[in-house]
Amino acid sequence: MKNVASACGRCLLLIAVSTTCLAANEESSDSIPDPGTTHLAGKTVAIRMDTEPGRPMVELEVNGQGPYRFVVDTGSPLSVLDERIAEQLGLEVVGTQMLHSPGASEGIQGMRVRAARLEAGGLRIEEPVLATMDLAGFSAGTMDGVLGRSHFARRLVTFDYPGSWLVVTDGSLDRADPAVVEIDTEAGSIRFPVDVAGVSVPMVLDTGSPGGFSVPKALEERLSFRAPPQAGPTIRLVGGVHSTWRATLDGAVRLGSLDYETPELVLTTISDEFGNIGNLVLRDLRVTLDQTHQLVRFERSARTKTAPEREVVPGGIVRREGPASMGGPSGKPRLGVAFEMTLAGFVKKQGGIVVRHVDEDSPAAGAGLAVGDIVTAVAGESLEDLGLLEIGGLLRGPRPIEVRVLRGKQTLEITID
Repeated sequence: MKNVASACGRCLLLIAVSTTCLAANEESSDSIPDPGTTHLAGKTVAIRMDTEPGRPMVELEVNGQGPYRFVVDTGSPLSVLDERIAEQLGLEVVGTQMLHSPGASEGIQGMRVRAARLEAGGLRIEEPVLATMDLAGFSAGTMDGVLGRSHFARRLVTFDYPGSWLVVTDGSLDRADPAVVEIDTEAGSIRFPVDVAGVSVPMVLDTGSPGGFSVPKALEERLSFRAPPQAGPTIRLVGGVHSTWRATLDGAVRLGSLDYETPELVLTTISDEFGNIGNLVLRDLRVTLDQTHQLVRFERSARTKTAPEREVVPGGIVRREGPASMGGPSGKPRLGVAFEMTLAGFVKKQGGIVVRHVDEDSPAAGAGLAVGDIVTAVAGESLEDLGLLEIGGLLRGPRPIEVRVLRGKQTLEITID
């Protein structure tokens, strides 16, 4: 069985980097590393989840060190840790892991390492084996790890995007619920049929993707659009580059009991067999995954971000106090800014990239960067013709960083220290 994983090297708080879908090579020692044993402090555990970067991210301690920033990725059955962190922590090497993108002829080889434990709030994962790769380099230094879905194979996990919580609990979904959809994990990813304007399209549930609805380019002739698809930027994956097109669907997408009228679709050459559903769609939903019974539920929910007042809430719910700081480990300062993007990459406007979110009390906020600003140059280099990795490299450069910003009719030079 082919096992597919999305290790999402597209990043976020510092900069958004291109989508990375990884697959476990069957020639490695095992197809999927041992996920270890997952324990909950009570029947239900809720962990603060940061959704502003464009995908769900939580802070985890590894062997009591950290915290480190992990993307929680339903597209990945395995977990990944940055190779430098694994070396710094002295984790035991137990094998090798080949990672590659769907449709790619080449990949990268990482190591398999065993940790004593991963911890966050009332969640504890003992003796997990993780793959390693240069996540810091690939994600512009904004991602330390990927938490795969195999750790939650026997429990319900809910991505409460409006509330900014990751909730893990015992229980099961009701197959008769109209909001519940049957899933298939035989291909290594979470797939289910989605009605796209009358065409049934297998879709992958991918919380590690910052995009919205994407479909195979091969389906273009079977779908109707308001206007012909327009070429978009290429997607750079591990071992491969793929083309994209963007178009507004002349019809609706039905996701469980939810309808999306005339949504924008991204057509890609990543696969002729399946599409993808990412965070541009999921960010307004509560998504509950029941892998034991092969079900998933999609429901809209009001956006509430009230911080819990206590560490332990009656009923066994364990939460960290206060709002999410998401600061990451010491020695890895972040700019604290996220940019507008789709599955295909940055949303380019007037030759630059558009600021979508600025963290409070971050270097970017202190320098005066604001939501809606268009960053057109970094360190004196224009961003107009640069891709995700090139821009990420510039923003990872030594501080202070000089950026040129368009704000309305003004052109500003801002220094981020």
